[in-house]
Amino acid sequence: MSAKQKDKGAGAALLDQWRPPDNADEVIGCLATTYTFQPELFEEYCLGRFLDLDSEPDKESLSFMLERESRLGGAYAGVLVDQAAAGQGHSLRWDILPVRVPRGKQHAKVSVLAWSDHVRILVASANLTAQGYRTNQEVAVPVDLTPDSADKELAAEALQFLRDLIGLVPGYAVRTREVDRALQFLDQVDLLVQGWTNAKNDAALRRLLVLTLPPLPGGRPPESALDEALQFVRRRGGSPDIAWVASPFFDVSDDASEVTQALCKGMARGSKRTIRYCVPMLLDEANKHPRLLAPKAILDTAREYADRVEVAGLPKEDAAGNDRIWHAKMLALQASAYSAVLVGSSNFTKAGLGVDGVHNVEANLLLLAPRKSRSRVPGQLDDLWPRMQQEFEDPDALEWTGADAQQEEEEKETAAPWPQGFLAAAFHAGEVSSLELTVDPVGLPSEWRLLWPGEPE
Repeated sequence: MSAKQKDKGAGAALLDQWRPPDNADEVIGCLATTYTFQPELFEEYCLGRFLDLDSEPDKESLSFMLERESRLGGAYAGVLVDQAAAGQGHSLRWDILPVRVPRGKQHAKVSVLAWSDHVRILVASANLTAQGYRTNQEVAVPVDLTPDSADKELAAEALQFLRDLIGLVPGYAVRTREVDRALQFLDQVDLLVQGWTNAKNDAALRRLLVLTLPPLPGGRPPESALDEALQFVRRRGGSPDIAWVASPFFDVSDDASEVTQALCKGMARGSKRTIRYCVPMLLDEANKHPRLLAPKAILDTAREYADRVEVAGLPKEDAAGNDRIWHAKMLALQASAYSAVLVGSSNFTKAGLGVDGVHNVEANLLLLAPRKSRSRVPGQLDDLWPRMQQEFEDPDALEWTGADAQQEEEEKETAAPWPQGFLAAAFHAGEVSSLELTVDPVGLPSEWRLLWPGEPE
């Protein structure tokens, strides 16, 4: 993989992945996952594009609301959100389902968009926020399924992943309406896709949904995205001897060493190993001295295992020259037989990659291209990497400071989490309106009360 990268065009906007394909048939619904969340972004822009609304996005606009209601009809819309960001107001026409991950976070960014003749599975690094969808540098890979060509295996894996995630929603045991609606949507999509023609195997490019998961209540064992990716590439050409890492966030020093060790130990033995770190950086305008927002432990530990270790600064601008914070997560694995890249939600952290028994919920797509004569696909995977802001010949001379929370969207303060014992709320309109709450007394404090919006505490 060459360190010299070409500038890329901005490409299709991430929001455009929510638009229906040409001549799309009836809308079935959508279910997305996110860590941080802004309901306005989802309702006005994601749903607006998904439903192909003509009105300007504005939830307060009567024309927008009427058109949204008309287009949404009986379709489903929901978002699975980490519990820390789920306690936010939203339209009752779609659902927020809070996810509680034991000793971890719901960090996956997967969206399933379904029409009666088309299903799109979007695996991304971007949260459902304005920063994620409008200003950050992110990565997203759509997988489109049609009646004539459907990757049934990948679809089944994605739908089962979402079912397992719903199992972590408070209220799953009592089957709240929100839980039932989400499960019914997934069953409907599953039934639809299973009736379609299976896609022919593409020998030039193989895809695999790669997850990090804690042990789940249904008995599903923990999974490590790093282990799964390494096992997959080994079966198709041996262990990698080249690894590239691009991550906006890293663990503190000791944990960063463990992640680096896990990667290095999974690489080829008996051949020269190369590791390349692409890390976020800040530039002191006064003396042009770069500061790397990563722990130096990743460099020191890699040198214990690799023959060559390279360090580069991630770009702060997109191809058009616009300032954009890097938030994409990428891991390239290469050998003489293949080129592979892992993209999605996993940072280069223990929790992100499932190292040493630490697990968030993460979802990534592994793309592998065998190196065959005349095949351009390996080179196309290599070209997913952008031009770096700066190459560092002497990384030891630089200041390694670790992550900057102000630069990292996901480290900023989020909304107050839902109360532990609060499961769901439903408003029933009519001549005598009512508000129905579903709670779990075990998770509630000894004293609590309800407040209407605007009511003093």
